[in-house]
Amino acid sequence: MIVNIRSFHFAFLHVNYNNSELTINCINSILSNNENSKIIVIDNNSEDTEKEKLKDWKLKNQEKKSQVTFIFELKNLGYFGALNIGLESLKNDIHTFDYVTIGNNDLIFEAEYFKTLANIKITNDIFVLAPNIIKTNGVHQNPYSINRTSKIRKLLYYILYSNYFVARLMYLIADLLSIGKSNKDKTDFNQSQIIFAGHGACYILTKSYFRNNYLLDNSSFLMGEEFLFAKQIRDTKGKIMYVNNLKVMHDEHSTMKNIHSKVVYKYEQAAFKLFKDIC
Repeated sequence: MIVNIRSFHFAFLHVNYNNSELTINCINSILSNNENSKIIVIDNNSEDTEKEKLKDWKLKNQEKKSQVTFIFELKNLGYFGALNIGLESLKNDIHTFDYVTIGNNDLIFEAEYFKTLANIKITNDIFVLAPNIIKTNGVHQNPYSINRTSKIRKLLYYILYSNYFVARLMYLIADLLSIGKSNKDKTDFNQSQIIFAGHGACYILTKSYFRNNYLLDNSSFLMGEEFLFAKQIRDTKGKIMYVNNLKVMHDEHSTMKNIHSKVVYKYEQAAFKLFKDIC
């Protein structure tokens, strides 16, 4: 039976950092396809010019002011840290939403996303839905990790995060051999299933999630959230379900392109120390 989508209420939380045009594209994709959506954008202390773009959009779209809220932070709180600010702002009204989508700002949601989400049948132990995230080059990024990391892959992680120059060499070899994971579809992307961890760009939190959790584990400033979140869900007796026909378009790492590679590596290295015993 097809469910009437008008009876569903959706919330969206997205983090902005110095790429407000992408955030505006994301907002417009949501508003043009669903009239029952609440959108909260948390700006992670972007440059003033980027903040002004969001404020200008707000001024030009006064009729949408009840649907879209911008929260401007005075410092960069990291990815999950910023999302937690958005969750805190929804705390009194969280029971009114059927699903809460959280994620990057470089996402595009099409009409089918809302129809599919409204018609998904899930059990009470499903706390999180991981959508079929598709990069602009057509690569499918979920399911991020169907099972826990193999011993061989974990050993490679230890080597990779031992030293920046070792990592550069490993990435160079990977590029030469064309084995970069970002250029390949994830295994079994065409099959819905329970998974160990979903890609951090986008999650959908269910009502069951909010009965057992609220704020996200933001131990990591940036990177590695997938495994920390997977542990949080597992520790509270929940499951993550990958849904292959719940599609989201993703212009991957638009923010990370603006950060020097060595800085990114330091974030990844710090995150690995947190999730090395989890993944």
